[in-house]
Amino acid sequence: MLLSARGEERARPTEEAVRAACGDLTVVRAAWFDQNFSEGPLVKELRESGELAFPGGEVREPFIDVRDIADVVVAALAEGDRYAGRELTVSGPRLLTWGEAVAEIAKAAGRELT
Repeated sequence: MLLSARGEERARPTEEAVRAACGDLTVVRAAWFDQNFSEGPLVKELRESGELAFPGGEVREPFIDVRDIADVVVAALAEGDRYAGRELTVSGPRLLTWGEAVAEIAKAAGRELT
């Protein structure tokens, strides 16, 4: 099982190298993690300055909770060889721009974030 990135073509060579070394590998391609905002690379900027500078523009992303990714991985592992050699793409329930995601975080946090 290999966790990779949804829509990231630059990840493909690494996927292929690992597949060549490991055989019938299941690749799980995930959207951006919700946790990137709370405990990952984006949290410091949001906490310290109250803003996020990110070149996402109006691109919509199906952000996903890492626990949902874990549920997919556990389900795939429980199926034995059913998913061997396959690629699974996992994403969140709806598309949000980066600005919309930050607005939802601001609402939940009770503070202004941009």
